[in-house]
Order: sequence, then structure tokens, then C-alpha cells
Amino acid sequence: MTASRLTLSLCLFLSLAGAAFGQRGPVAGVTPARAALTRGALNPPTGLTATPSGTTVVLAWTPPSGGTQAHGFHAAGMLDEVEPNNARSTAQPLGGAAPVVVNGNAEVEDQGDLIINFTDGTTDDLEDLFVFTLTADGVTITLDDLVGDCDLYLLSPDLMVRGTSTRIGLDGEDITDATLAAGTYFLGVTLFDDDPITSPTPYTLALSGTLADGPVTSLQAYRVYRSGGPGAAATGALIAEVASDTTTFVDLPATPAPLFYQVTALYDLGESGPSNEAEVSNLVTALDDGPGLPATFALEQNFPNPFTPHTTIPYRLSATTDVRLDLYDLRGRHIRTLVHQNQPAGIYAARWDGRTETGTFAPSGVYFYRIRTPQFEQTRALLLLR
Repeated sequence: MTASRLTLSLCLFLSLAGAAFGQRGPVAGVTPARAALTRGALNPPTGLTATPSGTTVVLAWTPPSGGTQAHGFHAAGMLDEVEPNNARSTAQPLGGAAPVVVNGNAEVEDQGDLIINFTDGTTDDLEDLFVFTLTADGVTITLDDLVGDCDLYLLSPDLMVRGTSTRIGLDGEDITDATLAAGTYFLGVTLFDDDPITSPTPYTLALSGTLADGPVTSLQAYRVYRSGGPGAAATGALIAEVASDTTTFVDLPATPAPLFYQVTALYDLGESGPSNEAEVSNLVTALDDGPGLPATFALEQNFPNPFTPHTTIPYRLSATTDVRLDLYDLRGRHIRTLVHQNQPAGIYAARWDGRTETGTFAPSGVYFYRIRTPQFEQTRALLLLR
């Protein structure tokens, strides 16, 4: 925030009917400032592998440690702020028997992941971010022992403001809400950039309420990143977002190797840091067949196989054609049509969720999948496990 913020804010506050004297103006909203890809309280996937298979790359990884909950909380008592904690993925977890007291330092140099938008058009970022879970209604938060002008913000995971304390000066801040519903929340501290300024400025943060041992967060999905050089999550492209019950992905890259991959976990509190990086140095791509198109028709082996609950079936078309991809059981009975349309030349992947044409779950067993075009026909087998 700029040094002119104080003048702009004061002009606004004096013109606002009903605005409380000695408080900053109302908040218009909170927005993410940038992608947060540094490992922190939100555990990332691990053990990422990338295996070339024909024109595809098969990715597989291990779910985050601790299942669907973020780990790494701090127990009750006096503790020190742990940097970096200026992004949702690195928010410092708080939990245990209340009160939890933090010795912290707010620094203007910390560029926060979350931006506070004020109704006068000015902004401020949350330099320090904490996360906690209430198991019963009600919370009390205090911010004391200030030598610089700090503010306090309480946010829900969807970035709705649940409480603020923005006094001007060094008298301290506090948020008390006896009716705040049990759940997981972010707690942000920001250092107001008036002039002169003391940075870093120490503070004492105290959190009281019925707290879980650590912030509880549910895994929503995985994000897959790909790049032509190291650091896929930071420098590459987001190529897919897959369901939380999936730990595999089949990529059909149109560019030659080398290729680099990383996967992150997407929680309701935000995105984790990246997994380890997997590199593919040898790959046959569509570009190897000519001017960006496959040279031949092909039906490739599904992955994963055996599978549950779903699998991916890659195939290639060397010309625009009518395509039909069907599934049959061991008796030759039709189970499901996955593709039935005219498609241009290219590389494709069909996904089967293990359901029949009527939407019921197919039983465990061996099934055949067959591709048919006027120019080409091929059948392969797969194994469904329940």
C-alpha cells in the first residue's frame, strides 16, 4: 500500500455518514493476488511419475499425506510466527487448547497472496496469514503490543470477510464474534503503510475459541502442469484439473520432449505447493508423424489397467472421419458407446467411468473396447475391478 493511503482514506472516512471515528473505511472485497505455489500447510501430492507410452504420457502420483486434511499445525501456547506465511498455501496453522498466542512480525516487504479492496479504491495485502478450525461457535482474536499500525481481518475459505478490526494507531485490534459458526477460517494481519513506518513491526496475536488440533480442509481436485523446462507449476501451463479420487492422468502432448510435469492438490482452502517434478525425455508425438497430425490410425491401451473407478482410452486419427468407440462384455453384448461422431484428424482420449449405457455400474470383469471408422477397426481388452 502506498504512503498516500492515509490521506485518501481519511478524506473518505470524513465523508462517510455513520463511519466510526478512528476506524478505516469499509472493505469492498478480498481477491487473490497471485498463484501460491510454495509448499506450506496444504500438503502436495508426492511420488509423481511420468511414463511415455506411444504418443501419450502416463502420469501417476500418490495422494497428499494425511489424506484429505492439511497437516502441520502448531500446538497451543506461546509460539513464533513462521515465515513465509503470506499465501493461502503457506498460511501458518494454529490449533490446540486455547488461547493460542503468536509472537509475530509484520513486514511491508511481504507481498501477500490476498488483497483487501477498500471502497475508496485503495488496496492492502495481508502480510501474515494464519488458518484455524473452530469445532464450536464463537471466536475472540486480539492483536496487541504494536509499534506499527496493523489491522486484523477474519476471512472464510471463499474469501468472504467475517470480521475486521482497523483502528488507526497503536491501541491494538480485536475481533469478537460469539456466533461465528464452527468451521475453518483464515486470519490475516496487515501493516498499514503510513509514513513514517516501522517495518518489521512486532505484534502479539491471541486466538481463543474451541479449536481443532489443526485446520481441517477437504481435497477438491488435482491440477496438472506441463512445461518445456524445469519448474512446470511456476513456468508451465495448467493442462488439466482432475477429480480428487483420481491419481492418474494421460497427457497427449503435441510438442516433442523434453517435457516436465508437476501436480498440485486443490483444497477448499486453496492450492498446495507442487509435487516433485517428473521429466520425459523420449516421446513420439503427433509432430513426429508429419505436419502436426498422426500418420496412421491407432487404438492404444487404456490407462490405468486394471482400473477403478475410471480409465482413459487414447486413440489417433490420421484423417477426418466418422468414429465409433464401443464397449462390450465377454459375451459380446454391447455395454456402452463412448464416441459416435465425425472427428478431424488428431489425437484423442475417451474416458469410461465404469457405467453402462443406462447409467448403472458395470460389474468387475474383462471388457473389450473397439474403434471403428470406414478406414480402420481395432479391438483391445481392459479389466474393471470393483
